[in-house]
Amino acid sequence: MNKEEWEEYLQTLSIPFDVNRWGSAQYSGAVFFYDLFFEIRNDLSFEDTLEVLNCKVSFSTVVEQKNAIEGLKAHIVEDFQGILEEDKALHTSLEASETIPDIFAVLRMMSFDLWSAAPFVADYCFEDLDREAPIAPGIGPIYNKLAQSENFETGLCCAILKEFGFVKDDECFSGFDT
Repeated sequence: MNKEEWEEYLQTLSIPFDVNRWGSAQYSGAVFFYDLFFEIRNDLSFEDTLEVLNCKVSFSTVVEQKNAIEGLKAHIVEDFQGILEEDKALHTSLEASETIPDIFAVLRMMSFDLWSAAPFVADYCFEDLDREAPIAPGIGPIYNKLAQSENFETGLCCAILKEFGFVKDDECFSGFDT
């Protein structure tokens, strides 16, 4: 489909709310947005996909994966030193982390939710990352739409991590607390 056809198609969609491959039904909007991103991306450029989805993503540099991982590990050690000292298995997992999916596994072990983990990781993978997902469509109270928009931003962070090769698939996004 072209850009205009995608824009028309988007008007017909509704966001499912169900248990999904990432786990909790509360991540339904994130999975929906992630899948929609790549469905559109199959037909359009990265920039046109963002435009159709009414998203904004900008950054100055894509960070080398090795450097992003080292930065994430240092941040986790600095902020969670006490937990790491008490939980030797967690500390060992963090030290052994060599990929972004490994970092997601550590964050999952630390009981992060995906809404926190995905932006946290993305911020280390893209220097000066600025992102904005749309307010969720549909009817209902504005706070419900804003909460759903956080899911869209999470899905967007996950999508750009895959788009730029930091993860191969979406398996590392599953199993997070809510």
